[in-house]
Amino acid sequence: MRIKIAKWGNSAAIRLPKAMLELMQVGEGSELELVMEGDRLVVSRANPARYATLDELVAAMAVAGPDREPDSLDWGPDRAGEVIDDGYSRGEFPSNPMTDRKYAARGR
Repeated sequence: MRIKIAKWGNSAAIRLPKAMLELMQVGEGSELELVMEGDRLVVSRANPARYATLDELVAAMAVAGPDREPDSLDWGPDRAGEVIDDGYSRGEFPSNPMTDRKYAARGR
């Protein structure tokens, strides 16, 4: 099948026939992967991004072991806006923020 390259803004574009999109099981908004193989352009469906869960990340840390733990950094003393001095940072937690008058009055 031959197609022509068309201008699309400052870029060039190719149109894929509907039948080809149906065979690839993709549609408008789908992500595709483009790979150059020599002088050929290969178009394929992109694999969906997969993100690790917290349990998987913690398990990976356990496998790496404590000797692979990064060194702690000393950022120096807190200054100006870095200092947080509120009830939460002092450990003052309301039993129920919706009914505790001290916190409800402030809209928390």
